[in-house]
Amino acid sequence: MKNDDLILLVDDEPDLLESCVLILEDEKYSCVTTTDSSEVIDLVAQHNPSVIVTDFMMPEKNGMDVLKEVKAEFPDIPVVMISAYATINGVVDAVKSGAFDYLTKPFSSDQLVITVRRALEQFRLQKENKGLKKRLRDDFFNHHFVGKHPKFLKTVELIQKAAETESNILIQGETGTGKELAARAIHLLCRRADGPFIVVDCTAFSKEMIEAAPANSSGSGEGVKKSIFEAADGGTLYLDNVEQLDPVMQTMLIRILQDRKVPRGDKWEWVPVDARIIASTTVDLYSAMIQKKFRENLYYCLNVVNIAITPLRERKEDIGILFDHFFRQIAERDGIEVPTIHTDALARLMEYGWRCNFH
Repeated sequence: MKNDDLILLVDDEPDLLESCVLILEDEKYSCVTTTDSSEVIDLVAQHNPSVIVTDFMMPEKNGMDVLKEVKAEFPDIPVVMISAYATINGVVDAVKSGAFDYLTKPFSSDQLVITVRRALEQFRLQKENKGLKKRLRDDFFNHHFVGKHPKFLKTVELIQKAAETESNILIQGETGTGKELAARAIHLLCRRADGPFIVVDCTAFSKEMIEAAPANSSGSGEGVKKSIFEAADGGTLYLDNVEQLDPVMQTMLIRILQDRKVPRGDKWEWVPVDARIIASTTVDLYSAMIQKKFRENLYYCLNVVNIAITPLRERKEDIGILFDHFFRQIAERDGIEVPTIHTDALARLMEYGWRCNFH
């Protein structure tokens, strides 16, 4: 019985390719081979292999070139290098650049099979993890983003598009409209999803929060205190109620956002940080800027992508859908039949002003 996994073998020596095919096919793996390293990307697109095994020294493109091309277009596919002792340093560099492992010529049948098997395990785990993360994201959206009103659907679409960028984002909306949920959704959908999501209420924003402590300043051995930007490094920093920043904090924040560095202690050292910034506000921040209550350069630095969350009173058509959603959650939690809402009660809810919203 053939294995579903396919192995792409790349080598300019036909005899070696033939030997590898015999070994792997004996283990029930399907194989595709080529002696022309320049056609690897086309073969990957055509056959969708689970693992690539490539020689390092080849006349057209060497193994490092193949690795770079594969990782640029198909980053999840493990690449195994084959090398003679003379090129071992180059192969080690390739492993540091993303190759899964390497085999040194001459290698045994067992070495080839074991290495390919390990590479396949990594490929399957990555695939399973991606599937799990997608299910978690879908569950998050299905649980928190409920509605069919055109304004609501437009907001959801904008959230999804914003997640594809690295731009700073300003989310505007009334209390209770779900600004933090929108920020979390953007984080879950973006490339930083595996990184931290740090929430900071700007009503309590202080100089100490954005300064990293000097190394060994405490002498306690407990490590250096990180700034909120360092804590969010590789992930997302969510600044809630950004309109509450005082003028001094606004000035410090604009410097950090422009330089992508945070100050360390009183030594005028600056530490690089890589955090995506999402800010939210309940006020018209543009008007605050016009009134000189919010710095103009900070406003435009934060407002690269603007997402306005529609209040519930402007999408009342979703009220029935929302109550049905909540009733189903209650029924599932309590093990009861799904309750229904009387038409008169729904009519009263549609007439209500909903100044506080809910999400």
